[in-house]
Amino acid sequence: MTYSSFTEFRNSILTYLKQEKEYYDKDIEAKESLTDAQKIETGLLIDKADISSALPPFYILSVNENNTKLRAGDKVLLVSDVKKTEARIVENLEKTITVESSEELDSLKSFTSLELLALSSDTS
Repeated sequence: MTYSSFTEFRNSILTYLKQEKEYYDKDIEAKESLTDAQKIETGLLIDKADISSALPPFYILSVNENNTKLRAGDKVLLVSDVKKTEARIVENLEKTITVESSEELDSLKSFTSLELLALSSDTS
C-alpha cells in the first residue's frame, strides 16, 4: 500500500492499533465471563496445584488435570487461600508445571488455582 502523506500513514497505523486494542479487550471480556469449569476445559485455569518440589525461585507444581497450552515465559496467577502470587512458566508438562516466582512460596503447600494472565510473554 502506498501512502500519499505521512499523516495518512500515521492515521492508518493509529486505526490499526485502535482495532487491535478493541479485539484484545473483547477477548479479555469473553474470557472473564467464563465459569471456572469452562476456564478449566479451555485451558485457562487449573483447579488445584500442589508444590511437589521447591528450589527458590523455581517451584514444581503437581496437577491432576492440565488442559493448558502454557508455554515458557507465560505469566500466571497462583491463588491460595492466603494470597495471590504472579509467576512465570518455565516448563509445562502433563502432570507437572515448573514456575519461577520472585516471592517465596515455601510456606504454601498448595494453590486453589493457577490462572493464565497473558497468552505469552510477548503480550504483556
